Amino acid sequence: MFDTMENPFEYQRIVVGKTFVDREEEIKILTKGLLSRENMLLYSPRRLGKSSLLQEVLLRIEDQCIVIYVDLWECLTEAEIAEKLATSIINAAFTKMEKAATTLKEVITSTRPLMTLESDGSIGLKLEYIEKDKTLKETLYLIEKIAEKRKKKIIIVIDECQVITEFEDHRIEKLFRTVIQQQRLVTYVFSGSKQHVLKAMVNQKTRPFYRQLRPMTLGPISLAAFTPFIKKGFSKIARIDVKTIKEIYRFIGGNPQRTQQVCHFLFVRTQEGKKPNPEQVRKVVTDLCLTLDKEFEDELDSIKNKRQRRILKALALDSTEKPLSADFIKRHSLGPSSSVQTALKMLIEKGVLDEHYHFIDPLFETWFMFKHNKIIQ
Repeated sequence: MFDTMENPFEYQRIVVGKTFVDREEEIKILTKGLLSRENMLLYSPRRLGKSSLLQEVLLRIEDQCIVIYVDLWECLTEAEIAEKLATSIINAAFTKMEKAATTLKEVITSTRPLMTLESDGSIGLKLEYIEKDKTLKETLYLIEKIAEKRKKKIIIVIDECQVITEFEDHRIEKLFRTVIQQQRLVTYVFSGSKQHVLKAMVNQKTRPFYRQLRPMTLGPISLAAFTPFIKKGFSKIARIDVKTIKEIYRFIGGNPQRTQQVCHFLFVRTQEGKKPNPEQVRKVVTDLCLTLDKEFEDELDSIKNKRQRRILKALALDSTEKPLSADFIKRHSLGPSSSVQTALKMLIEKGVLDEHYHFIDPLFETWFMFKHNKIIQ
């Protein structure tokens, strides 16, 4: 009877609505801040549900304003940023291509917009540049122009915003800052996963956004918050006890995406007639280590520094809260403490460890145990 039942645990896509877990306090802070016109900066490591949180917030306030979500991932040039912004803006603000084209031509004079109607009903946009250096600035002014025309406030999320920090002399940051200062109907959320980059963006006195954005950090989800969500997910096919949920949390530590992933495959096993218990959790985690072996091998290979690799192995196989202690360094032959400190700092900047020296991806840590024949138990 369970063969066709929909799996309630989603780990491959952004989750909103009934598949979204907790974060009520974060939603409250973001919603209140944005509706009161506070420009904000949200940072969190990968897989902690940043994009899902932002989409959930936009979903809850879309009846009060125009909401725009822009993901700058893989944008390498100023022109690409402008095109991505313009495409997201017109799709959020217009349903008819003719009106979108008219407004674009009024505000953006540095390009010729080439528009198409996509198969999913969205508007596709390519910009044919005349004066490329002006386009991004004009695109940002377009947002306020639309708000004025529609007599409605606009809230725009710029996700993976670390892209704008990568230009020489903070040129794009300066441009954003200049335009934002002049806008009265537009509120921004900048968000990204490179915490050290984004912290520098608002904390360094020489930067355009110094103390100009309200910072907010996203952490793991608590066991107390995940427990009712997991129980409800399994309720139609089996009872899952607290002991089993604690076992999931022991491996995953409140990482939303990995928790959904483990629960997804535990749900599959339950459909196959296996009882959801700690043993099945351990089997799911072991299977995931096998499945993700190539992904984690590639991630480790991308870390060229041998000391950093040795530190990761040591942290995974010999868990400690004090990796800079003389005992830990000596036990794993990590070398001078100053070099270990530098290596740890680099691993934090690369997004492998958090500021407490914990693995950001808990399955990466478990994979080290798996690869070194340390029994997952």
